[in-house]
Order: sequence, then structure tokens, then C-alpha cells
Amino acid sequence: MDIQKYAERKDRPKIRDILDSIPGQLNAKNKRFKVAKIDKNMRTYQLEDSFLWLEAAGIGLPCYNVCEPIYPLRLNEERNLFKLYLCDTGLLCRMMGGLTSMEILKGNIEINLGGVLENAFAQVLKSRNFNLFYFDSKRNYELDFLIQNKSQIDLLEIKSGKYYTKHASLDKALNNPDWQFGEAVVFCKGNVKQEERILYLPLYMVMFYEEEKEEQLLWKPDLSALLNFN
Repeated sequence: MDIQKYAERKDRPKIRDILDSIPGQLNAKNKRFKVAKIDKNMRTYQLEDSFLWLEAAGIGLPCYNVCEPIYPLRLNEERNLFKLYLCDTGLLCRMMGGLTSMEILKGNIEINLGGVLENAFAQVLKSRNFNLFYFDSKRNYELDFLIQNKSQIDLLEIKSGKYYTKHASLDKALNNPDWQFGEAVVFCKGNVKQEERILYLPLYMVMFYEEEKEEQLLWKPDLSALLNFN
């Protein structure tokens, strides 16, 4: 209804097609948004205004791929390669229909459920004012979220299954001598645990992930000579 009310008439069908396509796009193994799934003759640039409308309206949360996971991420983003999440994970579940919400309430998060868990993390991170980036390359690197936290790049992996200690892409990235990272966190169904450079945290603890506080140089000038001046 908002699309019908506020979007330009010529853009309304395209915006609605993108919105309706999000659950299916997130259900794919790669999760990258592919315009060809809407119309095989369409190109991304032809829908650019529609994507921007959804983002500006606070409905869509784009997560851009980067050509290399180095600081600053904004200079390395590839705006033609992105995932598109929804601002409200509850809305995503509703769009998926069926018993999706009931399965989640029963604690069944090991099935894919159309990227619901990953969408929830995107929603939380965006609410903390983090820009969303991911890394997917032909050299078998697949990193869920890259977060620029002040001057460092944090790696966040989301694991819904019980084999959360297996993360080949994360290990390869940490062992790459050309890349420097801050925190490497795997959010999972396990407990708090530190193994070498990787910190394992329960899924719910994403609520405590926040921006690093900048160190401040505090200097208090000595004004006693001026105060005592006659």
C-alpha cells in the first residue's frame, strides 16, 4: 500500500516485483540478489531507482559485496553485487507464509528458512548504524558480514547448525597475510568460547555487538598562573 501511495507510478510494478522476490532470493544458496529471477531480460541498472527507493523507505537493507576485505570497505564495494534483506524479519516470515514463524518459536533454526537468521542479524547490525558488507569471491571465500568498526574490519559469521566450528572461508581469510582484521566472531548455538583468534558467541549475544569507542586524548591545561595573576 505504501508503494502504491508514495512511489512514482512508473516505478510501482518494479518495486513490488523486487519486494516480492526477496524471500526467494534469500532462500538461494548464494543469497545474492539476481535480477534475472524477476525478468531474464532485465539488467540491474534498469532497476537501480527501485532498489534505492526501497532502501530510502527503510524497507530494504542492501548488503554490498567488496572486491577485497580491506579498510575502508566503502572504497572496495561492488554495488552491482549485493544481497537484499528486509528491515523487519517478522515481515520476512509473514511473506514466506506457512509455519515459518512457528518453527522459529519452537527453536528449529537449523533448516534454512530462507535466510531468516541471516536477515535477523542484518536487521540488528543496521540498527546499530553499521553499513552492511559481505565478501564472496571465486577463490572460495564466503564471509557473511564484514563490519567496519572504526578503523578495523570485523568478521562476523552466522552458524545455525551444530558444526559451527567448521568455517573454511573464515580460516583462510584470517591466514591471508595481506589482510588485517580486528575481531573474528562466530555466532552460533554454542556457548562463549575463545579458540585462537576466533571468538564463539551464542546467537542472542549479537545484541551486545557495538561500535568500538575511540580513545580520547584528554589534556587539562594548568591555568593556575592565570587565575592567580594580579
